[in-house]
Amino acid sequence: MPTFDVDEVLRSRWSLRRPMLSALTGGMNSSAWLVSDEEMRYVFKVVDSQQTHGFIAGLRAATIVDAHGVPAGKPVPTNSGDLFIELEGGHAALLRWVEGNPLSETDWDVRVIGATLAKVHGILLHAQIPDAPAFDWVDVTAAHLDLEPWLRPAVAQALADWQTIRDSVPTWGFLHGDPFPGAFLRDDKGVCGLIDWASGFFGPCLYDLASAAMYVGPEGTRSLIEAYLRDSSLHQAEAVRGLPVLMRLRFAVQADYFARRRFTNDLTGIGDESENYKGLYDAQRMLEINVHAACGFDRP
Repeated sequence: MPTFDVDEVLRSRWSLRRPMLSALTGGMNSSAWLVSDEEMRYVFKVVDSQQTHGFIAGLRAATIVDAHGVPAGKPVPTNSGDLFIELEGGHAALLRWVEGNPLSETDWDVRVIGATLAKVHGILLHAQIPDAPAFDWVDVTAAHLDLEPWLRPAVAQALADWQTIRDSVPTWGFLHGDPFPGAFLRDDKGVCGLIDWASGFFGPCLYDLASAAMYVGPEGTRSLIEAYLRDSSLHQAEAVRGLPVLMRLRFAVQADYFARRRFTNDLTGIGDESENYKGLYDAQRMLEINVHAACGFDRP
């Protein structure tokens, strides 16, 4: 919980009259509250200083995506017109509430995820997002990769494989960064939005697709790819060449993430340390998946 008074911040910086707060759960990198003020609903989100660059870039991207008809939880400007405020140890923003139900891993929903992700990528492909974080952030020399004997070799190999094909993956843009099914909300009119932009960065579009594939699992990957490529400007040849490699890289990033959380005993957003252990071992199992078969591609 923050050391500042959320109610007071909302009143002073956004002039909300009678904000009613309810803590939201599930975020592993942030704190958030549902805010009700008269007839309106919002989300007040706070990230720590380590997440600041992605958070701010994501606010700008959400504003662009929302303007193009995809509900994205865009930020509400403060009284002085800013998209965010600085607080002790981090930054915060007030976000528009997006109506709708989160998607699942059923085949129909997976296809909606693929189509929506392709649409968002098309919107952001040439967008200018100042100070967007860079794609390469995994450090193969980091101490936390010594937690398990398999960990450092697996991460290093995934990074080496990516470097081998990097120049043949040309479609880059600003990415959502963490497109899990629950971030896709479909309303009663069938409109699908994409929220939770705090992990955004500039990188290869296939990385976002690989992230979505990680969440829907091997059973849903082919449907996801088909729906994405049907509505994307990205050519199938690029996907065939790059997606299996980027899927393994995404699994390695997941392993790196949970290893770091274990190493630092980071319990943000979880009940106890067992969830970090489970996240790491799930990543290990994902690294053993035959990614070419999951994609429906022939192994080169």
